[in-house]
Amino acid sequence: MTVPAGKRNYRQDIEELISLAAEHEWDALAGLCRRHLEALAEDGGTATHPGYLRWLRESAEQTGIGHRALAPLAARIGDAGTERQAFREAHGDRLSRGTYVSLGCECQPWVILNRWGFRDSLRDLNPLCLGLHRMPGLLDILESDFGLYARPGSISTRPHHASEEPLIVDDGLGVTWNHHRGESWTGGGFARFRTLLDRQAEAFRASSRRPGAVHVMSRWVAFHPERSGAELNRLLKVLAGAGAERPRLVLLDFETDKLSPGIHRLSDEVQVVSRPYPDGYLWPGIHACNSPEGVAWEYSVVSDLAELLA
Repeated sequence: MTVPAGKRNYRQDIEELISLAAEHEWDALAGLCRRHLEALAEDGGTATHPGYLRWLRESAEQTGIGHRALAPLAARIGDAGTERQAFREAHGDRLSRGTYVSLGCECQPWVILNRWGFRDSLRDLNPLCLGLHRMPGLLDILESDFGLYARPGSISTRPHHASEEPLIVDDGLGVTWNHHRGESWTGGGFARFRTLLDRQAEAFRASSRRPGAVHVMSRWVAFHPERSGAELNRLLKVLAGAGAERPRLVLLDFETDKLSPGIHRLSDEVQVVSRPYPDGYLWPGIHACNSPEGVAWEYSVVSDLAELLA
C-alpha cells in the first residue's frame, strides 16, 4: 500500500538509505531501492520530495538497479541525470553482459560505471572498488593475492577530513579506506572490516576468472605511457595469475599533461581513456555528478569506454 505523500517521513527514508550505504549493506540497500522504485511507479506522482528522490537515485544507481526500474525515477526528477538514463537505455543491455573488475587506484571504475549502467548487479564488488589504493603499494597487494592487505598491525585510523569520524588507513601501502568510517569498522580490532575484505577478495578472483573480464583502473597519478611499461607488465602478470584467460586492462587517466583527450591503444592488452577533469571539478559529490558539467565529463568517459568495449 502506498503511503500518502503528506504522511511520508522523507527524512527517515533518506536516513535509511544513507545508513545502509554507510554500513556497506549493499544487498539490503538494493532491495530497499527496488521497493521504493516499485512504490514510486504506482504512486501517481505524489512523491515529490527532491532530496528523497535524489538520494533514492544515488542509491539505486550505485547498487546496479537496471534502467527499466530506474525509468520512472529519472522521469520524475528531470534534471541533468536524465542523460544517464538515456545512455543506460541505449547501451545498458549490451554493457551489463560484460564483467568490469575495479582495480583501484580510486573509486571511479566502480562508481561511474555503476551510475551509467555498465553493471546490473553487485556480483563484482571487490576490495579495490571503494577506497584509495596508491601505486606501488597496490602492486604489492595484488602480487601477494591480498596477503598483504589490511593486515593486523599495518592498519590504523585517522580522522576523516569532513566528518571527523575515524577512517581506516595503511600508510605503508598507501591505502585509505575512506568509505569505511566509524566505530562499526574500526572497533574490535577491525574484525568486521577484515571479514568483509576477505569475502570481497574472493569476489575479485571470481570476477577475474570470468570469460572476457576487463580490469579497469583510475587515477594512477604517476602513470605515463612511455615510462610505466614495467608496472603495466606486472599488472598484466597479476591479472593472468588471478585467472584472467586473456588479461585486458583499461586505464582511466584524468590528468592534463600526458595524453590528448580520447582513446589511446597502448597494446592489444592495454588501452587508456584520457579525459581530464573540468577545472575545479570535485567528482565524488552527489551535487557535482548531477551538475551539467559533471554529467558532461562523465559522459565523455563512459562514451569512450562503451566504444572500447563494443
